[in-house]
Amino acid sequence: MPPVDVEWTSVIGLANRTLTTPALIDFVEKFAPMLPEDVCAYIRHIHRRNGLRNDRLAAQLEEAVVALNGHGITPILLKGASTLATAPEARRGVRIMSDLDIMVMPDEASTAVAALCGIGYDIHDQTPPESQRWHVDLNRSQDIGSIDLQQAAPGPAYLYQNLGDALNHCVPAPLGRARVYIPTPTFQALMLIIHDQFQDYGYWLGDLDLRHLVELRDLSDSAEPVDWGELTSLVSGEFMKNAVETQLIALAELLGVDIPIALRCVAGRFPACNSCGS
Repeated sequence: MPPVDVEWTSVIGLANRTLTTPALIDFVEKFAPMLPEDVCAYIRHIHRRNGLRNDRLAAQLEEAVVALNGHGITPILLKGASTLATAPEARRGVRIMSDLDIMVMPDEASTAVAALCGIGYDIHDQTPPESQRWHVDLNRSQDIGSIDLQQAAPGPAYLYQNLGDALNHCVPAPLGRARVYIPTPTFQALMLIIHDQFQDYGYWLGDLDLRHLVELRDLSDSAEPVDWGELTSLVSGEFMKNAVETQLIALAELLGVDIPIALRCVAGRFPACNSCGS
């Protein structure tokens, strides 16, 4: 049941700041008779408008991948781009996204940039070739989102050293007229955790990206759910394990995701953790 005596202006304000307002649509559809009409109307409006925006992003993504395919490149779709490729149309409006994250192999990078420039994209920003994390931001005036072209998964490369080739954790999939690789839900979850904890410094700052936590929850509820045991087996070293456990605790405590207790016991946090061997 929804909580009573809710100050809805504050709830909507928090949802807006964390970019999770459209994700409240499920709550609204379930409890609409018990919620203020203006709250329901606002969330439905934002969800509908975001769905229209993401439809345009999906068309933009397909066009970009067709251009890459034409040069012999089958990219890996990351983060929101992979969601656009796999979510049913009815669920497209749930996630707010600002750009399209596309990954290509290092030896394909220059060809990929040329292919996208060939359909009208301009380079907005590009890291030097010797950068540890090479990426190029490309945009066009008629689009509502930019393309973030990358040649590695998010976060420091050493965190993926036990995983081997990223393609080992992806599956081929159609995208309209195009062909892509989609990370498995478990690999998607790992990349989101590494992105938040290390690339965005959440581990050191104590920050939580609520939008990504909601996405992790949705991955755990998907037709092929995240295998949390497999995810934790992909990481090594106490530092990385502790960061993953931090995120799993947040998922369990804040969003009620059913994660085995042995996988979310930070050593020394609770006396009970001694019994699960962590």
